[in-house]
Amino acid sequence: MIFENSSEQQRHLYGQLIQAVAGLSRLFSDSNTPYLYYRCAEKIYCDAFESRDVSRSDIAVDAISGNTGIGLKTFIQGNGKTYQKVAEFDKMNQDFIGLSPQKIVQKISEARNFRIEVSSVAYGYSEQIYHLLTRGHNICFIFEEEMDPIDLNSITNISKKGNAILFRDRKNEYKFYLSKSTLLKRFVCNASKAISKVPVTILDDPLNGILENSANVLPLGDNMNQQKEEVILPLYVTAPGGGYDYGDVQKKSGLNQAFARGRVRDVNEIYLPVPKVIHWAFPNFFPGTTRTSFQLILPNGKRLSAKMCQSDLKGLMSNPNKDLGKWLLRDVLKITPGELITRSHLNQAGLDCVRITRINSSEYEINFAPLGTYEEFITPHLD
Repeated sequence: MIFENSSEQQRHLYGQLIQAVAGLSRLFSDSNTPYLYYRCAEKIYCDAFESRDVSRSDIAVDAISGNTGIGLKTFIQGNGKTYQKVAEFDKMNQDFIGLSPQKIVQKISEARNFRIEVSSVAYGYSEQIYHLLTRGHNICFIFEEEMDPIDLNSITNISKKGNAILFRDRKNEYKFYLSKSTLLKRFVCNASKAISKVPVTILDDPLNGILENSANVLPLGDNMNQQKEEVILPLYVTAPGGGYDYGDVQKKSGLNQAFARGRVRDVNEIYLPVPKVIHWAFPNFFPGTTRTSFQLILPNGKRLSAKMCQSDLKGLMSNPNKDLGKWLLRDVLKITPGELITRSHLNQAGLDCVRITRINSSEYEINFAPLGTYEEFITPHLD
């Protein structure tokens, strides 16, 4: 496990950061149970253990350390037994209509396992664990456990109670909420078996404490321009017409460019759609010509030569264009060569858009983004 194999200095820093941030709990609550926002807990972990933060990609893990993906969770210790969300399947809710609880469990379990595999292949790690930070009375407990796929051959105890379907496999218990299409896993965290404990002193006057330690705070504006520019690209149709509805995957372009008419095409040939509004809102983000090549860095660190393509620069492709398709369609999504990719494939994988980050004029990074991220990103630019 990561925590116990880390250096004493890293573990000490992790504890210090937890104490410092959780000590400000009075800003949010009068309880003696420390308050720690989950995004803050993720940041603390990644900084202390020098791990890669991939939480914004909404994949099966939140951080990567070497060959291990880590799912980070923080919740109230309570009695040590609690269900916590591990996946959402809201884009698949129509698939469950009219199905028996047994068939729903089968679909959800297969989709959960597929997303774990998609994450590990795309981001280049082979093991995955949960790092759990639970919060009790003036104390935090640390646990780590394997992130197991659901064992499809040992699923038992399927029962429907109200809006939830409960089931288990040979290792874990699960609960699936139909209305929210959310999968929860029961975590068993016995305080006596914690691998470490962090006592927390909650400040009675946290604002005063912040002011006393603000001498090293930089003046406003010093770091305002250091954030890298990025755009979100959809993997689906955003301009309905020609027999396609919003959200469909085109059958002879984009991810299905290999099926386009004309010349003979490689089965892995694709391009990523770049809507006109992206060029309008971010005119200098991408190169302005199809003749300019740049490096596209995949989540696993591999680099592809890439460029803009199609009329009006409406696509982003690798050069040769089969390289990007080989990675995305075959390695990540496990699409069989010759199979038409559909919206169902994207929903099951839990991704329908990508985040492109501009490092400089010749280097860009690509990462996955949560379902629906494109709409959230582009809406402010449609006015």
